[in-house]
Formats: sequence, structure tokens, C-alpha cells
Amino acid sequence: MPARAEFNVEHEREEDEEELEFEAALVGLRTATIGLDVHFLGAVREGRITCSAEVVHRTRRIATVEARVHDGDGNLVAMGTGTFRIFEKRGDPIV
Repeated sequence: MPARAEFNVEHEREEDEEELEFEAALVGLRTATIGLDVHFLGAVREGRITCSAEVVHRTRRIATVEARVHDGDGNLVAMGTGTFRIFEKRGDPIV
């Protein structure tokens, strides 16, 4: 299931909004970015944007993540993929 987060374009948090909680498959792991590709498809000047991300492939050493950003009307405004090198939690790379 993709992780979801919602943000106001103005980067302000509303007082009655609950704190965002979501699980991420790479939380707590040390990673290094191997590749990052972002496509901006439309402008958002105000309102709320929603980002959903999903780990689409993962091995012991590499993870590929895909993300999509939608505006308040549900229009796709950005998308991207990232490839990350995963290291062991203690900080030593898996060789």
C-alpha cells in the first residue's frame, strides 16, 4: 500500500488537522540516492497537494520508489522515481 502525505502549498499546517502518520518501507535505513527523476506536469498556486509514494522494487541493496503528486482537484501535477542504495542499519555497507 502506498504511503500518503498531504501538505498545503503554503507549507502551513491547519490547527485542526491531525498529525500525519504513515509507514514507509525505508524508514530507519541508511540510503544513498543513485538516481532521481522528477517530472513537473502542472502548476499549483494554492490549496492542498497530496503525495503518494510506493516502493515498487526492493532487494537487499537497492530500492526503487515511485511517487505521484495530485492537486486538490485530483489532477496529477508531478511524478517521479528514485533509486536508492540501502546500507545496513549499523552504518556499514552491504558488500
